Amino acid sequence: MELNAQERLKIGEVIQVEIGPVAHGGHFVARHNNQVIFVRHGITGEIAKIKITAVNSKIAHADVIEVITPAPTRVIPPCSYAGKCGGCDFQHVQVDQQREFKRNIILEQFLRIGKIDLLQMGFDLKVEAVEPADGLHWRTRMEFAVSNGGRIGFYGARSNDVVEINDCLIADSRMNVAELANRTWKSDARVEVAVSSTSEVSVVRSGRSISGPTQLIEQVGGNSLKISPSAFWQSHKLAPTTLVKAVISKLEIKKSDHICDLYSGVG
Repeated sequence: MELNAQERLKIGEVIQVEIGPVAHGGHFVARHNNQVIFVRHGITGEIAKIKITAVNSKIAHADVIEVITPAPTRVIPPCSYAGKCGGCDFQHVQVDQQREFKRNIILEQFLRIGKIDLLQMGFDLKVEAVEPADGLHWRTRMEFAVSNGGRIGFYGARSNDVVEINDCLIADSRMNVAELANRTWKSDARVEVAVSSTSEVSVVRSGRSISGPTQLIEQVGGNSLKISPSAFWQSHKLAPTTLVKAVISKLEIKKSDHICDLYSGVG
């Protein structure tokens, strides 16, 4: 539903809303005078004051600036950059509830885009826990922007501004992000860091390897694979093994079978 200029919310306007269901992209849906608002940093069921950050003829975007009635699953984010950088959407939410939100997003996407009701079809969809249980230090591939001051960081949500960081709590600790954050980088650089299952660490600056091997060794299911640090690879350190086991458990493979993994990013 399109609204005329008089009906639309204004950028910078502060209003009070009840936070509705989770949506794709780290947002929650709220409504105000028939206008749909995609809100960051809220939780379903909360009463909050929000500040409008963007508006068009159909929707608005906003950030929570004050929680009036918090949800029981709200927590203090472990990361001091949560809510500033655009990297983590749900650090203010208990980890178990984060998984429930991800489940709801999958169900909603299938229903809204694919017109497929998974629950009605009998699928008991569940987002299972994978170590580490606290949801930190799991990511084995990181890409950093560089600020005008030469420090690494991440872009803010819906922004080209770089939020400088001193560390990243979702990065695998073997990357030593704190050491990289102490360096001065060219402001137009893009810094990629990857760590393999064999603990090799590679740093790539704007497509050029500056430390570590140019090919990482990944071990999955008893096999060793050579992977470029910039190639697609599952970013969660347990994802490759978990996914391979899940597929194999459903295939009823015989010793004489040959299995091909096609169009999988790394071939």
